[in-house]
Amino acid sequence: MVSRVLGQEPLTGQLLSHYRIAEQIGEGGMGQIYFARDEHLARDVAIKVFPPGILVDETTRKRFRQEALTLSQLNHPNIATSLRLRHTRGRGFLSYGVHTRSDPQRKTPSWAAA
Repeated sequence: MVSRVLGQEPLTGQLLSHYRIAEQIGEGGMGQIYFARDEHLARDVAIKVFPPGILVDETTRKRFRQEALTLSQLNHPNIATSLRLRHTRGRGFLSYGVHTRSDPQRKTPSWAAA
């Protein structure tokens, strides 16, 4: 899946903060979702990258901080756990923990397979 949501170029292969972007797995009105690797902690994550300029006003930043806080306090296999809300290189993003299937042949987690 490759697209350009609200003028965003795909980030596949790039480094966003300390997350290596592996592949785009979804998209919507609030941005693009990527499967990535946290290079500091050697773990798989999902990254929601917001459209450019969406975190400009304080109301929107507060809403996303609240979403991140709420998700960080939940622990259930069917709910993504929020790990970090960041803004770097002009892009706002939210990272989530992922539950992956133990399969050494599969690089993409089972939830990201089409």
